[in-house]
Amino acid sequence: MNEKDIYSCVASALLGEIAADYTYIMIYDQKSDRFVPSYGQDKDGKTVSISRNPISSSVLNYVKRKTEAVLSVDPPNDTRFASDSVNIQKTQKVICVPIIYQQEMIGAIYMAAVEINKSFTEEDLQLLAGVAFSSAMAIMNCRLLKRNIANERMAALGTTAASLSHYIKNILTGIDGCLYLMRMGIDDSDPDLMNEAWGILSRNHKRLSGLVMDLLNLAKEHNLELHVQNISEVILEAIELVKPNFTGMKIDIDVSDNLGKEPIMAEIDAMAVHRVLLNLLNNSCDATHDKFNGDAGGHILIDAKVTDNDRIVEITIEDNGCGIPQDKVDNIFDMFYSGKGENGTGLGLAVSKRLVEAHKGIINVESEENKKTKFIIRL
Repeated sequence: MNEKDIYSCVASALLGEIAADYTYIMIYDQKSDRFVPSYGQDKDGKTVSISRNPISSSVLNYVKRKTEAVLSVDPPNDTRFASDSVNIQKTQKVICVPIIYQQEMIGAIYMAAVEINKSFTEEDLQLLAGVAFSSAMAIMNCRLLKRNIANERMAALGTTAASLSHYIKNILTGIDGCLYLMRMGIDDSDPDLMNEAWGILSRNHKRLSGLVMDLLNLAKEHNLELHVQNISEVILEAIELVKPNFTGMKIDIDVSDNLGKEPIMAEIDAMAVHRVLLNLLNNSCDATHDKFNGDAGGHILIDAKVTDNDRIVEITIEDNGCGIPQDKVDNIFDMFYSGKGENGTGLGLAVSKRLVEAHKGIINVESEENKKTKFIIRL
């Protein structure tokens, strides 16, 4: 998966089979038309550099020009090579083979023996040629994988833009409408019209802010800032933030009796957990409002407790809203899947799942259509 790991693996394997003092993996640079040392290792497994263990540039140039393997027991006096620009040891024996994939030069493997009693054989050359062939395939597979990942990311970016463009357009349309109403209210000195415009602006600002936060959480690597926190306080803060909106929609939000009585201490990223709770609470609010349509009867219950011999914190959020159809339950954590139609981005639950899993936790859902939905977070 990592090209540098391939170099290390190849060098270690070769030094275990061929009596060399050190080996270099050279990678061909097309722009400069030369081999660049990418990895060096000696017989003891230590990293080496060309400044301390020199190589024959003439041998490398020959391999590059002829694209053929070389075995030389006396490079400075070998008639195949020009005078060396690098002052290698006179006792150095060299074996070097090109790494080629489908007639494309990738690099070379260069092995040297400096001790008088060491030398190379034709069998060593054949073995090195076979390893170079296998290395070429491994390196190209690695590079192709990286290219595929880059292409997939570009495709995902295009999918993201396409999926969000319609949603953002709806938000901007709402903002345009509110600006028009605001202008009319100002011109006519009509406070009711201005308040109506303010309400539209506030709702669309909230939707746009939530979208931006979801995108940020989705895009960044989740390097959590873990600290020992009282999870009860994080839950209560999230509830306080959404409570005014719930009250306006006639949705009751209750906290279980045991939550808040005693602190529930755990090592968490409070901001990340807070974001997950807000996503789930807002989803419960939407589901409950869809069912009761502004009438009384909507109810959400939040609970948190310690289980499994104080090893697991379990947080549950349960509502009596419209529920999730059974055939859709498996899709709700998929990116861009939304049961809210044009009112949802399909990012909230995907982000929540990522944040929970970054804590090495799990998030599940239990739901009965038109009856209830319960999200369970285990950290």
